[in-house]
Amino acid sequence: MNRILILTATITPPAEAKDLAFTDPKIRLGEYEATLKHLGYANIASSFSCIIFVENSGFNLDSLKNKFAFVEFISLEKSHLNRSEQRGFCELLTLRDSMTILNRQHMIGDDDLVYKMTGRYRLENMNQIISDDFDLHADFRTIPDHWMDMRFMGFRYSFFMTHVENILNLSKSKEFKNISMEVVCFKYFQMMRTKCKVKSRFSTVPRFNGVCGATGINYLNGMKNKTKYCLRVVLRKAAPFIWV
Repeated sequence: MNRILILTATITPPAEAKDLAFTDPKIRLGEYEATLKHLGYANIASSFSCIIFVENSGFNLDSLKNKFAFVEFISLEKSHLNRSEQRGFCELLTLRDSMTILNRQHMIGDDDLVYKMTGRYRLENMNQIISDDFDLHADFRTIPDHWMDMRFMGFRYSFFMTHVENILNLSKSKEFKNISMEVVCFKYFQMMRTKCKVKSRFSTVPRFNGVCGATGINYLNGMKNKTKYCLRVVLRKAAPFIWV
C-alpha cells in the first residue's frame, strides 16, 4: 500500500468562472509554485510515496517540471472546465480522470491511499493530519451547514473509483441541483458510514495558508478567519461532538 498526494490545479480558469477572486494565470501559477516549494521545505514530501500535480486547463507545465523534480505532472485538456457545473463537480472529474491515467501507468493501485489537496493551498500541519487504514478521511461539519471540506481529503483509490460516478450523478439529480458538491458529498458519505471505513473528522484542525478563491483573503489573515480557526481548535478538544 502506498500513500499518494495529488494536488489539483487550474492555472488558467475559464472566462465564465464564478466566485473566483483572481483569475490571472501569473498570480495563480505563483500560488502553485509556493505550495510546491512548501512541500519540499517542510519535510512533507517524505510522508508520501509520490506527489502528483494535476492541471486541468491545458497550461504548459514545463516551467514547473524544471523546478520541482520530486513531483510528477499530469496535464488534462481544458474540456474539463468547459462545463456549466460548479467547481466541485469539475474537481471530481479531474480526480477521476487523472487517477485513471495513473492506474493505467501502474502508478496507483486499488489499495493505495490518496490524499487530495487544492494545489494553491499550503496545509501547515499536514503531517499531523494524515492517517492510514480508511476508505475516506475528510473533515465533516454540521454547523452552520452540512459540509464535507474538499480542500484536503483522503480516500482509498478503489473506494473513490467505485463511488465517484454515483456522486456525480447524484449532484445532477433534481434533489441536489444547484447544491454545492461539499453538501452532496456530506450526504452521500454519511449514508455510507456503516458500510465502509469513513473517518469523518481530522485529529486536529487543518491550518491552511493561501488565498481563498472566493474571497481573495488568506486563510491566516483577517479577524473572521482567525476567530473561526481558534473556535474550531477549542471545540475540537473541549466538545468534539460539535462539528464546526
